Amino acid sequence: MNIIDLSRILIDKSFSAINAVSHARWLIDCRKYKRYIRKNVELKDMYRGERCYILGNGPSINQLDTSLIKDKATFVVNKFYKSSIYADIKPTFHCIYDRFIFEECKEDLNEIISKNEYNTRFLLTRRAIGQIEKDDNCYYVYSNLLPTYRNHHYDLTKNANTWLNVIPFVIMCAIYMGFSEIVLLGCDFSLFASRKDSHFYDSGASVDRQESLFQDLQGHAIVCCQHSYLKKYADANGIKIVNCTPGSLLDVYPQDDLINHI
Repeated sequence: MNIIDLSRILIDKSFSAINAVSHARWLIDCRKYKRYIRKNVELKDMYRGERCYILGNGPSINQLDTSLIKDKATFVVNKFYKSSIYADIKPTFHCIYDRFIFEECKEDLNEIISKNEYNTRFLLTRRAIGQIEKDDNCYYVYSNLLPTYRNHHYDLTKNANTWLNVIPFVIMCAIYMGFSEIVLLGCDFSLFASRKDSHFYDSGASVDRQESLFQDLQGHAIVCCQHSYLKKYADANGIKIVNCTPGSLLDVYPQDDLINHI
């Protein structure tokens, strides 16, 4: 056994131990959050057998012909609304999972949700509860169980898996909704290769990254593991996940051209 495989096994064992504590916390919290997350049953298998598109915020989105996915089931994340593409595709779902990103765009999000020009549904962390003024189209997710090789908790009406990155979170939600094919776009997975934050909507502007290279590489390694767990579950359940992001460094999933998945 090589040191990388050994490291993964040890991490899985430590995560499993942490999950015992996380489950105990859920038993305490469930009374408080149950009435919010039970609404998520509305989403269960809503799109069984259909295809969806998950759009990250990588610079490669600027190479995307958005006309190809108009009127399709789409998920966008975080500050995607800063681009005119938001209005072009009229996203089916808008997901914000990171509490710090939520705090950064809470004011904008309240306005977007209040107007809701495109009948978008919003998938948010439980920490957003009570901070959205008009939340009829909002679904809150309670998640604090770390995913491991055998630990797949994708039921959004219970304590679900927690993720280091919004894209695995959205894939989990898409699986819960019954999608049989999940197409990734704008998932460049290359932030560790630059000392600048870069998103497709930045218009040339960029911000110095605060994380060290060590933090970046460690974080990306954990996210890679989390994607591998999702792929394992998808493969076992007849769900196809394909990465159609040009030049993406995320090679956990098979890569292909978008035109083959329209």
